[in-house]
Amino acid sequence: TCPKCQGARVSYGDEKEVEMTKEVIIPKGVKSGDKMKLSGDGHNLPGMEPGDVIIVFRVSKDANFERVGADLALKKQITLKEALCGFNFVINHPGGTKLKVKSKPAEMVIKPGSVMRIPNWGVPQKGAFENHGHLYIKFEVLFPEGKLGEKDCKDVLGVLDKLDYEKEEEVKITLGMGVHVKLTNLGSTKFNGKTGRIITDSVKQGRWYVELNDSGKKVAVPEGCLKILHRKNKQKAAKAARAAEKKAAELDAEDGGEAPEIEEETVTLIDVNGKWKTTPATATGHAQYDEDEEEGGPGGVQCQHM
Repeated sequence: TCPKCQGARVSYGDEKEVEMTKEVIIPKGVKSGDKMKLSGDGHNLPGMEPGDVIIVFRVSKDANFERVGADLALKKQITLKEALCGFNFVINHPGGTKLKVKSKPAEMVIKPGSVMRIPNWGVPQKGAFENHGHLYIKFEVLFPEGKLGEKDCKDVLGVLDKLDYEKEEEVKITLGMGVHVKLTNLGSTKFNGKTGRIITDSVKQGRWYVELNDSGKKVAVPEGCLKILHRKNKQKAAKAARAAEKKAAELDAEDGGEAPEIEEETVTLIDVNGKWKTTPATATGHAQYDEDEEEGGPGGVQCQHM
């Protein structure tokens, strides 16, 4: 390497480095990765236009707020009492303003995970500083420790029983063994609209094996081409329940009509702190024989979505 130019292929007799301080106004709304150019403040060499200085912004992470575009997100913990009866707290906004947030008693009930918005208290939009995003607050509800006494429970129940509650969500069956389905969107019109029931415990290579009702033929159908017949499955469950009741009545008659004694047992709940450890279906060391699947398996049909 040339000791004079250090590989730059050109050198100047009076070349020198100059330190300088430049005051820069950071535009509102900048985010990490945004750049700003200071024209003419770079290298100044003979016979060349002055270079530029490129500033790359890195925005420090805030301990309380998360930025999403021009919006701000904040998690706020409130007690169960505040969730039911109203709250009053202050948010120290990054812009320096203290925002007082207050709800009136009986105005609203805050559910765990509820998200509420404070309009126009996000950050300015780059290029349109007069426009601001919003501030979103996600609430976490803290439940009390310990337990209530008998009298306290009666008092609380007297209030809670007067409240209206959302209708319990209906649990719908999902694809699995014995579920009645309809074949739809298939490339073959021969099977479109056919109904049957699933005869496998799990999906295999994206397909479920279905036994058709009209012919008994077994076909492998892509998961996206199966429509669950919820009414049919409910009817099947109701029929099974009636059959169980009939069988129980027959057993009662054989025993002289006396109602069988119902077993009762007091059980204990154990707090697992939200961690569910699955118990294996087969005990460790237990020999298990699985039949090998026939090569190719049942005939397959192709879904138009594939």
